[in-house]
Amino acid sequence: MIRILIAEDSEVAYLLLKAIFEKEVDMQVIGRARDGREAVKMANDLNPNLVTMDVHMPEMDGFEATRMIMCMSPVPIVVVSSAVDDPELRTTFRMIEEGALAVIEKPRGPGHQDFGPNRRQLVNTVRAMAEVKVVRRRLSRPVRPPIDVSHTAIQRIAGAYEVVVIGCSTGGPLALQRILPAMPV
Repeated sequence: MIRILIAEDSEVAYLLLKAIFEKEVDMQVIGRARDGREAVKMANDLNPNLVTMDVHMPEMDGFEATRMIMCMSPVPIVVVSSAVDDPELRTTFRMIEEGALAVIEKPRGPGHQDFGPNRRQLVNTVRAMAEVKVVRRRLSRPVRPPIDVSHTAIQRIAGAYEVVVIGCSTGGPLALQRILPAMPV
């Protein structure tokens, strides 16, 4: 049984997430945190198998709550937010930087045409991420120098390229966050 803590300040979004999870025979919602501080405390007290985390919450936002949970009582965190595509926040990279395993968009209501695929994506993501073994993180991270691509193992081959492909898995987005800005235009 996957025991889920939902960190969500919106009553409507919480009820939708709870209904989605509780229709699954292997999932159980064990609590709701209405803000980030409550999420940190409940993650420690309830020992869930997974936390779904909203980004924008009162008291403490999802970024800080994720960082604190991963330092105090590490548990897989899946960010479920409507701010996923916000370019100013760079939500996806930032949440993964703080320790979240996945970031997905909140499913729209049952009347929306994308509800079925969004619901399946959420359920499948939660199932997969609940299996991931996470480790405690440190609160302060050392600042890493930027990558100097001229001295790395990247091979420069003469010619023009139309497409460059980089494949990655868990942990890959952090590597991409360091590699892509260091690459020449």
